[in-house]
Amino acid sequence: MKVLYLFDYSIEEGYRLWREQNFCDNVMYGLNRLSRYGIETAFVSRGRSRFLAKIIKRGGRWDVLQQLRSLPLLREYDLVFATGPNQGMVLSFLRSLSLVKTPLVIQCHSLGGVNSKVERALASIAFRGASEILYWAHSDYKRFVKLGVREEKLQYFEWGADLDFYQPRFEKGEYILSIGKEDRDYLTLCRAMEGVQDHLEIVCYPRNVQDVFRSTVCLKNVNILTAGFSYRQLLELYNRAKFVIIPLKKTRKTRGMGVLMGAMAMGKAIIMSRLETLDLDIEREGCGIFVEPENIEELARAMKYLLNHPEEVDKMGRRSRELVKTHYNSERFSRDLARIFVAVVSQNR
Repeated sequence: MKVLYLFDYSIEEGYRLWREQNFCDNVMYGLNRLSRYGIETAFVSRGRSRFLAKIIKRGGRWDVLQQLRSLPLLREYDLVFATGPNQGMVLSFLRSLSLVKTPLVIQCHSLGGVNSKVERALASIAFRGASEILYWAHSDYKRFVKLGVREEKLQYFEWGADLDFYQPRFEKGEYILSIGKEDRDYLTLCRAMEGVQDHLEIVCYPRNVQDVFRSTVCLKNVNILTAGFSYRQLLELYNRAKFVIIPLKKTRKTRGMGVLMGAMAMGKAIIMSRLETLDLDIEREGCGIFVEPENIEELARAMKYLLNHPEEVDKMGRRSRELVKTHYNSERFSRDLARIFVAVVSQNR
């Protein structure tokens, strides 16, 4: 079997770094592992075309250009895997018109970005042609059904971390760590730190902390790092952290999953904002504490609790690592993905 991947980022660089052992394979979504299950994989380049880019602005929101590049290749493959909804919408629409025959599986991290009536109408039309949709959040199930997607096409799917790349040392931590860029609420975190006697390291982009620098919050025990960090450098930051905080704004999008997987794989206890799109219950699983978004007092209280109970932090961290070993890992993800691909291709013969 041959599967063609469509990515939402430039996989060429990531694949090179992974081969050099400088990149985790979480966001390769099985590309590098499916050969173990008899599946040959390839991907479409997201390179630029000056002519087309002028017309469709490099594919626009629905990543049109990459999908157009895939059209001449489809007859060579048994299945197309769109790693995000925007990478499969055009092909799905063409399949709904019977203009494309190749089976299509679309992975959907979140439907939170489909809000307006126009967006819902377009998504409803576009999703109809998908052979199967892998959704990450149970809260999205009803949204898909409302969009007219048949229930038998929907399958719940869980992500996983690269156990080979993430290697924890389980050392005594030096600081509290917060990493990430999407819908992060670092202002609330910094305000909560005003009442906490410890040190916080934040790793993000400059745009993520503009509100922090505009505010009057005291940053005497906060260090904000906005320079680019390699994945290897992030591993060292994880290893030296006491625990990890993922402060999120209120949103219907799936956010924080990448850092959550990384923190768990590195054996860290986690404090995270509770969102309806997160199905992994870190409290029930014994690896962290949920706080309500934008709640300064609750966040400060959670940090103080973990700082005052280092034995609980260690227990949560080891439980995090164990969960990744037993379930939330790239190998299990790839094995389940291979099973789905085989089933979809068999049904479409």
